[in-house]
Amino acid sequence: MEDVWNGLIDDSFFIGLTDALSGFIEMIDRFIDSMGGSLGMLLGLGTLLTKMFEKQITHGILSAVNSLKLLTTAGKESLANERTRLLEGARAAVNPNGAAGTAVEKARANAIEHEIELTNTLRQNAHLMTDEELERNKILLDR
Repeated sequence: MEDVWNGLIDDSFFIGLTDALSGFIEMIDRFIDSMGGSLGMLLGLGTLLTKMFEKQITHGILSAVNSLKLLTTAGKESLANERTRLLEGARAAVNPNGAAGTAVEKARANAIEHEIELTNTLRQNAHLMTDEELERNKILLDR
């Protein structure tokens, strides 16, 4: 039985595997040391991750700021004013010629007017919505 066991397990294979892993770990250790140790490695990794996810980070920060603004009446008014300003800018962009605009410009401006009316109606009737409906319409309701 011992002969079978010795035949199945080759000590030189495990010694070679251990040596290879040891060499790999030493290479990683030298790389980390060349980066300034673990602190330098963490700083480099943090910089890389920040660069990779900067859009998501920015979106998260802006979302948090807007959520904090919604805790106050002044903040809610500020967001409502910002929304109105953006919608008016969009209206002016699609119909820069006002009443003298082309049919397409007038149609786009009309669509924006309807969007403003629907959004305002949605906000006014938010108290009638279920929690699920409020969650689906959260962005329009500033919640």
